[in-house]
Amino acid sequence: AAGDLTRARMRCRLAETLFLDGDYAGAAEQVGLALAFYNGNVPDAAPDRVRAAMLDALIAARQGQAGAYERADAVRTVMLAHMNGRAALRQESTDLVAVYRLSFLRFGEIALLTGHPDAALQSAQWAAYTEIAATSQALAVRAAAADPQGADLMRPLQDAQAQRLRLDRERTFAHGRSVAEEARLDSEIA
Repeated sequence: AAGDLTRARMRCRLAETLFLDGDYAGAAEQVGLALAFYNGNVPDAAPDRVRAAMLDALIAARQGQAGAYERADAVRTVMLAHMNGRAALRQESTDLVAVYRLSFLRFGEIALLTGHPDAALQSAQWAAYTEIAATSQALAVRAAAADPQGADLMRPLQDAQAQRLRLDRERTFAHGRSVAEEARLDSEIA
């Protein structure tokens, strides 16, 4: 399972490289293989799945395929629901914040390419918001390092973030194998 996840991540990164080189067909093939694993094996809001799904929609938009906006909007809806359920990313890892920021930027391009300028503007605002959340988190860590009392306050937050990431990873690997294990992890995450 861990090997499958690593392969899917590598396929997504290869797809991004091919995309940047203008090889949309090759990029679509690789991201499709990554999504074949992610769909059904990782939660909808997982950073890897979001990154791959939004790239897939962007490739489709660049190629002028019908339905590209709708696919991207479905991913955006998942991201927004996840963000709203997580106290506006204050508790999230910097990895998730970075992936969501990139995905909002990609959604903005898709929206522009498909004739949805209002959605593109809103997406740019969300991308900026995720950047602000990441910056705030980094500033809090720096402030805590300079102040022993602040460090004592930051330590439980950092421990909670690390535990949340561990539980998310465990849930990803438990998905599809054991309903009881998934339920246990879901209750521990909540």
